[in-house]
Parts: sequence; structure tokens; C-alpha cells
Amino acid sequence: MSVEKRRVLVDTDFINHVIESGSNEKEGENLLATLCDELGVIPYVHPWIADNEFVLTKTKNTIKHGIVKKLSWDEIVGTDSSMLEFYEMVVKDLYKKMQDEDLDLSRCRIKDLRMSRSSLGEIQTIIVAQKLNIPVFYFNDRGSKFLATKVNSSAFTLEVYDTPEIAIKISQNSNTNIEEKYCISMIHNATEDDKKKAKKCIAIVKENYRCTHN
Repeated sequence: MSVEKRRVLVDTDFINHVIESGSNEKEGENLLATLCDELGVIPYVHPWIADNEFVLTKTKNTIKHGIVKKLSWDEIVGTDSSMLEFYEMVVKDLYKKMQDEDLDLSRCRIKDLRMSRSSLGEIQTIIVAQKLNIPVFYFNDRGSKFLATKVNSSAFTLEVYDTPEIAIKISQNSNTNIEEKYCISMIHNATEDDKKKAKKCIAIVKENYRCTHN
């Protein structure tokens, strides 16, 4: 009997770091699909992130090819305008707390807002994780772990894992079909500005493969 896979939320950087670990886009897609299969998860992305941050063909193709699922706005806020307004209020409140500036929605609804290089995608993902009871988020934004504390409570806990942590998790599986070199590449892609962290995580991955695959 197959184990039912659970939904997890992912961000753009995480997807890119995995795909870019392949020698080409197809191999990268296969790597992402295999990784999620071994972790027993189905990756979902917030629709705002898909519409605003999935600008490259390789990221768009993960949805087109069914590897990553795109949440619908209807699932998040339904079709009632009052629910959308409440959602926008929650997003604006957390955005203000995190960015110390107001999110201007005077000219459009949040669905139609276009912003780049902001934390709005992560903020919305954290809020939706709680709303839809999706308790896991794969990311590579340093603020995401802190953001999770804003929604965690006795009734809901969001677990957040960055790309190196996922690579380490894969390396602990003695039955993994993912080669060591791909885990190391994922870590390198995710830690370009943190060589100390890269060195530490790669050492852990190498030791795990040495212990579990020999």
C-alpha cells in the first residue's frame, strides 16, 4: 500500500537551486521530481509567487509538467470578496510588521499586484500555510524561519527547511536514488554568499553518504 503524500509549500529559490543542480533543465526537473517523491511530498506554490516570480521557462515548466502544483486563489480566499478583503488585511498587517512600511493596495487587489525583490511572497506563503493547514515549507529566504514564528501556536506549527537542510535529509536515506554530487550542488547553489555554511553542510552530506552507502 502506497503512503499518502503530504502537501508542502515551496518558494522560487528552492526550486531553482534543485533544478540548477542538474546538468540540464530536464535532468534538473527529474531531480526535483525524485527528491519530492523520496521525501513523500507534493510541492505547492502560492499563486502570487507563481504569477510574479516564476518568470523563467524552467520554473514555469515545473507547473506545466505537473511537478509543482499551483494553489488557486479560490482555495485561499474562496469567491467571497469579504474573504479576500480579510486576507489582504492580514497580509498588510504582517507586511507592516516585517518591512516597517505599508503595503499599498489602493489601486489594485493583491491578486493583481506586481512586485519584485520583496518578501511579499514569503509572507503570503506563511499566512496560507496556516490557513490551509500545510505544515511544511521548503524555502531559501533567511527570513522565513523567523516569519514562521508569527503563525506558530499550540494549534499549528510550521516546519521550515532550507535547501541545505533538504540535501542533508536526502543524504540520510540509505535507499536514495539521488547521487551525492547533486546534494552537494544544491548546497553550493543555496549558499553562494555563505561559504562557512556550505563547507559545514557539505561535510555532513559526505559523511552521511560514506556511512549509508558503503
